[in-house]
Amino acid sequence: MINKSFRNTILITLLFTIGLITNNSIIDNLPADIEIADQVNADSSSIVNDEQTNLIIPSGEPIGIYVKASGVMVVDVCEITDKYENKISPCRGFIYKGDYIDSINGKKVNCKSDLVNAIKCDYGDGIDITVRRNQNIFDTHVNAVTAKNGNKMLGLMVKDDISGIGTLTYISKNGFGALGHSINDIDTGRIVDISEGAIYGVELINIVKANKNMPGRLEGMIDYSKSNIVGRIDENQLFGISGKITKNGAKKLSEADWMPVAKKNEIKIGKASIKSSISGVSKLYDINITKINYDTYDGLKGIEIKVTDSELLGYTNGIVQGMSGSPIIQNGKVVGAITHVLVNDPTRGYGIFIENMLEH
Repeated sequence: MINKSFRNTILITLLFTIGLITNNSIIDNLPADIEIADQVNADSSSIVNDEQTNLIIPSGEPIGIYVKASGVMVVDVCEITDKYENKISPCRGFIYKGDYIDSINGKKVNCKSDLVNAIKCDYGDGIDITVRRNQNIFDTHVNAVTAKNGNKMLGLMVKDDISGIGTLTYISKNGFGALGHSINDIDTGRIVDISEGAIYGVELINIVKANKNMPGRLEGMIDYSKSNIVGRIDENQLFGISGKITKNGAKKLSEADWMPVAKKNEIKIGKASIKSSISGVSKLYDINITKINYDTYDGLKGIEIKVTDSELLGYTNGIVQGMSGSPIIQNGKVVGAITHVLVNDPTRGYGIFIENMLEH
């Protein structure tokens, strides 16, 4: 999430605590042999009113998130000072912020090091670059510039992965859903095209409380070892991330009770709860649903809420970064998940309808 200058209007911020990997990637490649769990089935004897047709486990567990971009993402196009003190931007007008570099001279680019190595091999004939922009793929030819330090450069700032902390919303018999909104690049604001990703167990070490005009956040340590992977991310889209639970994750995360899913028209203004494990123990915290917006295009702000629970307010002063995805429960059903907070009043925020998350 970007800390922008604050205006005199209500600012709304997404709630995924992002850490950008700016030098070497944490993980060269995710393990190919992650063991995915078989379908997780509900114990029908624990469900009343025969509502087994659409059951999920609401989680509220903080998770570490790691995704690799599909190709290398361009986050800025800049100038290079060459050895003659000229300022040159060799890619300007050809490559733009938000583009992805798929290949150079016909060779697939999977990470930043692939790009750097390809630039080194430009011996004056230039570089053929395959660029992906939205759904369009095209080729362009660029000449690298020798900078003052002697290195060949294209004048591109790029990244190939993103990590952070969010919250697991639910486990279903077919997989998981988390965040309730997409992982967006902090520099371009666009949804990140991913090639692979994983969710991990996380150890929370600190909660920075929210204050007016300054979002709080969860801080934690993520063990990126294979044994700590609890899910494989298959999709990053507008309504959140989703994928398959690993066998390890099924053991750790599927012990809670199954719960039916509420339809939008079942949600009521009034008392509800959010489920969270930020204290180290899974608990329900009191909130009020203050407004229901059925007409929102994407449903990301379909539910307006206010935190009223004194214990949760004591921990966080409201909603903080990293709580995105915390399930909202009302009358024994999962109705949605937290997605946004009002920066000038962190006790207030928005949630997505759970139906929207499950449909996509």
